[in-house]
Amino acid sequence: MDRVDETVNIVVKPFFKGDINDSSMIGMDDDKVYRITGKEQINDMIECGYVRSRENGTHGNRVFWTQGCAGYAFAPGDKYTIVVSASNLKNKQIGAVPLSEVTNVFKYNMEENRFVDVIEVICGLNRENSVKNSTTSSIINGKAGVEGIDNMECLNLSEDGGLTL
Repeated sequence: MDRVDETVNIVVKPFFKGDINDSSMIGMDDDKVYRITGKEQINDMIECGYVRSRENGTHGNRVFWTQGCAGYAFAPGDKYTIVVSASNLKNKQIGAVPLSEVTNVFKYNMEENRFVDVIEVICGLNRENSVKNSTTSSIINGKAGVEGIDNMECLNLSEDGGLTL
C-alpha cells in the first residue's frame, strides 16, 4: 500500500467539551481539524513530509481527525496535537496531508505549564532529512528526531511568540 496516496482521512465531531480555561487543554477553532498522536507519527512526518496512515496500523489506511468546535477543548496529555485548516481537509478525503498544510503541532511543556508549537522544528528536521536523505538523522541537543523535540531544551520562544532554536 502506498501510504501517501491511499491514506483516507476521517473527520469526526468532538466528543468532549473540556474547559477552555484549563492550561493543560487546547481550545478548538471551528475552522481547524485536530489530531492527537505520538512520537512515531512525528518521526514519520520528519522522514516523509506527510501525515499519513500507520504502516500495518489497526485502522488500516485511515487517519482520524477531530473537527474543531468553538467552545470545546481537549487534553492531549503527553501526546502531540497536529492542527490543519478545515478548508484543506475534508471527511473521507483520500491522500496523506502534506507537512506544508499543517499549521501547528503542539506539545505540552509541563515545566512551563503551557503548549509549545513545534511545527517549525519539525519542518526544519524534515528539510534537513530530505537534504541528507537519511531517516531522522537530524540532531537537536544530542538527541535524534523527535527525541530532541521531547527534550524541549531546543525550544525557546521569543518575546513575540516566535520559535527559535
